[in-house]
Amino acid sequence: MNLTVILAIISGSLIGFSHWFEAIGFYMRVVGANHGLPALGYSAHVQIATISRFGTLLAFPLIGYLIDSGHSAIIILYSFVSYAFTFVLLNAATAKSDLESAFYEKIFFFIMNNVNSIGAIKPNKSPPDYSNNFEYNKLKLLLLSLFSYGIIIFGVFSVFFVSTIVPEYRATVLQVGPLITGVGAVVSSTYFDPYVSLIMDRSAKKSDAIYLIIKGRSLSAMLLAIIMSSVSFYYV
Repeated sequence: MNLTVILAIISGSLIGFSHWFEAIGFYMRVVGANHGLPALGYSAHVQIATISRFGTLLAFPLIGYLIDSGHSAIIILYSFVSYAFTFVLLNAATAKSDLESAFYEKIFFFIMNNVNSIGAIKPNKSPPDYSNNFEYNKLKLLLLSLFSYGIIIFGVFSVFFVSTIVPEYRATVLQVGPLITGVGAVVSSTYFDPYVSLIMDRSAKKSDAIYLIIKGRSLSAMLLAIIMSSVSFYYV
């Protein structure tokens, strides 16, 4: 295994780890809602998501170096498959439909009281009121998660892939990436995230919802891995 392949695998694994770490943040919203602190739960999710970006900040320059070095599209495939494998494997190991609340509660209150130095947040032992329980559509949530995440990750890797095929226009191609990921961001902020917030506020089955979200993202990664593998072998 040469250095080029190793760098491709490292870059993809870093992206996969970052996206898995960001997905863990969804559980913070469950803990916050269960303790009557939905806004703080959302803040904890955003904080974890922000920290997770550092993995991609390390990975993207590596991928850029591989593209500028004149490597073929198969190298981007190595990176993408490494991302998908890491992301799906970590999700399979940690995502559960029955939330292990004690573990995630410790993370939540550590972030609030130590990292953010609020110092006054304590667990609320009173059970949440679900007299007005919201029965969400599981298929809708799964598909929203799959498509919103899929568009974003497709926008990230597709421009890398195309730039290896038409290297003379790679600067132009790379500028298209934000346009594609922007569509995914609009779908996520307009349809997906508000639906998740409604579930966090009014549903008794919050952890089941998070499991579906992570399942949708994992399916998206696997489907795109199959598609990109097929396209890569066609062009190589």
